[in-house]
Amino acid sequence: LLLLAYGVRLGGFLAWRERDPVYQGELAVAERRTSTVTILQKTAIWLGVSVLFTLLFLPALLTLSAQAQARALHTVALGVAVMLIGLVLESVADAQKYRFKADNPTRYCDVGLYRWVRCPNYLGEMLFWFGVWLSGISAYGGTAAWLLTTLGVVYIEVLMVAAAAGLERKQEERYGAQPSYRDYVRSVPILLPWLPLYSLR
Repeated sequence: LLLLAYGVRLGGFLAWRERDPVYQGELAVAERRTSTVTILQKTAIWLGVSVLFTLLFLPALLTLSAQAQARALHTVALGVAVMLIGLVLESVADAQKYRFKADNPTRYCDVGLYRWVRCPNYLGEMLFWFGVWLSGISAYGGTAAWLLTTLGVVYIEVLMVAAAAGLERKQEERYGAQPSYRDYVRSVPILLPWLPLYSLR
């Protein structure tokens, strides 16, 4: 159910965001930047994303299979709790940033969760998929299951770190000349509120 909620929330948020004129402008810029991407490259990207999400969903599939066999699954509750925390975190962060940017389109978001960490939505995404992996640990019966599921979660975690680094570069271009933004970057960690890591560059 949480995986379904994740998909519905993300799809709904993306659809709603595309109605935003500011985001439409950013989307147009991105489309121009990727206009030279060939169909072969696009196909490779689509296949890569498909493989990634197959690996990410594998823990849930293995858990369902183990439940059908009435096997003891000791990590499901803990994993689901982490998933829920991650889902709530990214949902609240996205909503806070969306509302803030609607009123302050030219300012960086530093309210709500963004007072504690600069990329709380990415942190929520990382926690959610780590929770999926954690929930399935009791169902990983062999080396292949461990390798494939771990590959998926490590890949998405690295991807989120890379996304945070990309956002940092983009925000530096937009707001880097503002003294208040430089103070914000120096005082608020980029991904983990308890880890004093302020830059991924």
